[in-house]
Amino acid sequence: MLDGNKELPIKLRGASSDSIEATQFLSVPSLEGFDYSSNYGEFEITNQANFVSRDGGLRQNQVAAWIWPGLLPSDTEKYLKDKITSFEAELPPGYILEVGGEADARGKSQSNIFSSAILFFVLIIVALVSALNSFRQAGLILSVALWCTGLAFLGLTFGQANFGFIGLVGAIGLAGLSINDSIVVLSHIKESNANSPITKNELVEVIIRSTRHVVTTSATTIGGFMPLLITSIFFQPLAWAMAGGVIGSAIIALFYIPACYAISKKL
Repeated sequence: MLDGNKELPIKLRGASSDSIEATQFLSVPSLEGFDYSSNYGEFEITNQANFVSRDGGLRQNQVAAWIWPGLLPSDTEKYLKDKITSFEAELPPGYILEVGGEADARGKSQSNIFSSAILFFVLIIVALVSALNSFRQAGLILSVALWCTGLAFLGLTFGQANFGFIGLVGAIGLAGLSINDSIVVLSHIKESNANSPITKNELVEVIIRSTRHVVTTSATTIGGFMPLLITSIFFQPLAWAMAGGVIGSAIIALFYIPACYAISKKL
């Protein structure tokens, strides 16, 4: 059917082709009395096979919906959770209700990223032990990664960013980025302690010299996240998580690492 310069398709579905063909003679009111519906457009009969969707041999009906702009899928799922539960309780025997969408995709993505993170975490441990030649010092560096991962959630809170899959990626990726400053500080301390035992005053001087490197690397890293913090809505959780952890890693590297080293060497 034509509405001005717009073409509006009208679809009719039925079991008999005869009854469908008769619809072209339906009367439509007009200024001169009535017209047939076929006078307003082209009438065509086509056959289309029905498609039955199955999952594991079981017939399934899939229901999907879009949400209003500005709403989060997680909030919509919480709103519908009780209604879906009550609807599932009223289903006849033999019917199964499964909820997919954003929650199902988030669960699969999180399981995939955690399985990969375990492998890379083991590789990080091997690399630290090989580079530092000490399990104790490697454990000290790994504790920094755990501290900074917690600080990533503090960054999300400070930036009022949504904690979802993107924020989780930032928190996990921070485990490898946050230990760089601590490795630099610990390496400088070990270099000063190589020839003769280091004193407390010498330790302070080493930390002062390392401060410039630590602050510079942290500032440039945060500067790289500034476009995401300001302009990107999708990657804001990742940027806030990484920025919060990087700021915390600089503070931890300058205070936590020297303090633990002084305690271990009884300075």
